[in-house]
Amino acid sequence: MSYAMTMYLRAKQSESFAHVIPVLERNSTVTDFPIEKPYVSFGIESEEGEFLLGNDTPVVREVMTVTVSVSDESSGEYCRALAKEICMYVVGLDEERRIISISSGGCRHEPALGAYTIKMSFGINT
Repeated sequence: MSYAMTMYLRAKQSESFAHVIPVLERNSTVTDFPIEKPYVSFGIESEEGEFLLGNDTPVVREVMTVTVSVSDESSGEYCRALAKEICMYVVGLDEERRIISISSGGCRHEPALGAYTIKMSFGINT
C-alpha cells in the first residue's frame, strides 16, 4: 500500500478533516458538482527518484500529492488559507515521520470544475 493511501485512510478517520471531503485521486467515485464542501484529494505523482549528490540510494521514494479544491464562489485566498491548514493536518498525520519535503504550486481557478484548486507535493522517504 502506498503512503498516500495510508494518509488518505488516516484523514478519513481524523476529526481535523471533518470540514472537508477526503478522496482518492484515481477513484471513480462521483463527486458533487458544483462543489459545496471542499475536497482534499490524495494521490501519487511519482515513485523512485531524487538522489543526494554522491549517494546511490534514492532519498525520495514516493511523491504524494494533496490537492485542495474549493467552490469558485469562494476566493483564491480562501483556497490558499485552507491549503495551509490541510498541509499542517497532513504533517500531523505523518506518524512515521516519512515526509521529508513539501512544495506547493499556486492557487488556480479551474472554470471547467467550477473550483479554485491548489496542489501540494510531499516527498516521502522509505
